[in-house]
Amino acid sequence: MVVEVGPEIEQLAFEVCRRPKQRVIQILAPKGAPEVELAIFRLVQECLTNIHRHSGSKTAAIRIAREPDEILVEVQDHGKGMSQERLAEVQSQGVGVGIRGMRERVRQSHGELTIDSNALGTKITAIFPVKTPAAKEQSAISRHGVA
Repeated sequence: MVVEVGPEIEQLAFEVCRRPKQRVIQILAPKGAPEVELAIFRLVQECLTNIHRHSGSKTAAIRIAREPDEILVEVQDHGKGMSQERLAEVQSQGVGVGIRGMRERVRQSHGELTIDSNALGTKITAIFPVKTPAAKEQSAISRHGVA
């Protein structure tokens, strides 16, 4: 199955691949979802920056999947991972400018961000809600006080 990749994420991956000892091994992404495209781009951008700076991984896998009611974004490396203490700190406080920025962007889009890490690498997962046409219509009705 061939899935189209947004040109911005494709270009970002190309730029990362030009860095020494770094390559993106897989990108699967649906086209569309304009309400969260910038948040997704910035999330992937920050993840790839963190992989390059901190993980020691030579590869990254990026997966972006559109479901009827959500968009799933996963960025995974096979680097050194974070210690359990550091992971707990990151999960509770969102330390670091990059991680705080990722959390804020996802939150602004009413999404959820999770970070999983162990000695085999780190995986960042973001889930962005997508309003279906029926939900948008109901939301519009609610705002105008019509039931």
